[in-house]
Amino acid sequence: MYNTIFAAFVLTVAVSPTLPLQCQSCVEKAAVPRTKPARWKSIPYTLERRNTTVITRADGSTTTSDDAVVTATDSEGRSLFADTPGATGHSSFIVDDPVTGTRTAWNSENREAKVLTFPAAVAGRRSCWRVPVVEQRLLRGEPQLGYGGVTCPPAERNQGTHCGERGNAVEPSPGDSPEAKPSYEDCSRMLDSAIVSGKISEKNEDLGVETILGVETHGCRSTVVTSDGAHMREMWYTKFGSVRRNVSLPLRSVDESPAHLLGQMGTTRTTWEATSLRLGEPDAEMFHSPDDYAIKKVNMQEVPCEASNPRPAAATSH
Repeated sequence: MYNTIFAAFVLTVAVSPTLPLQCQSCVEKAAVPRTKPARWKSIPYTLERRNTTVITRADGSTTTSDDAVVTATDSEGRSLFADTPGATGHSSFIVDDPVTGTRTAWNSENREAKVLTFPAAVAGRRSCWRVPVVEQRLLRGEPQLGYGGVTCPPAERNQGTHCGERGNAVEPSPGDSPEAKPSYEDCSRMLDSAIVSGKISEKNEDLGVETILGVETHGCRSTVVTSDGAHMREMWYTKFGSVRRNVSLPLRSVDESPAHLLGQMGTTRTTWEATSLRLGEPDAEMFHSPDDYAIKKVNMQEVPCEASNPRPAAATSH
């Protein structure tokens, strides 16, 4: 459960200004195109972490698995997600590039990289796009793009990375706000994003402040009791940058919950521990597939929105 939460927050940077609300009396002026806000430069960093999962059975026997994960963002907003499971040692990579409007996927098993070009939003209407079905297959060793489809708002509206918002980022406007600091409220908000069904009771704890890898973090813990036992979630969370423009991410987290294992109750405990955090521009080579890899280009196809049913890329979401 936490892998989705962690990945979603690692590259969540509060740098996108929102559009002003349009008053009801101004509807007549809707035909006039609105000016889209510029994409601000991101705060660059590289984070390495170790994920370890221990499954404990009723007889006390255990199974342990782990993997190494690297995430990085440069000032232009390019993002990398790299995963190396300990069981296989095979690494997989996903790079999203808002400058070129592409996603590139490759791995260490197959000497091929797939480059998906995101669609350009259409003026005056919503548009729906789908990755060719042949590219949605999950074949062993083949690089996976992780996308089924995407829906784009009309071109006149602010676009996300995956709908043709291409080009270089700009420096934020002067007069930036004070330094951002992690808080218990921020930490607990991240824990609240994980829903545990059948809740009987819940206890929330403020674990205070701790320095991890040279940066200040704030810890919190939530223990939810359900009919099958206690679900404990703990997180140590940091935020750096300014109040208006910042990076928010956990540097340590623990998720322990009951598990049904071959008809018997056991427990699953997953620990994520940051092993390195480097502020500043990542190595530019991290955002490119190896030079000797073949390149396969993939384009999305526009489909009727009623039939598109685009699926989220949960397995590789950033």
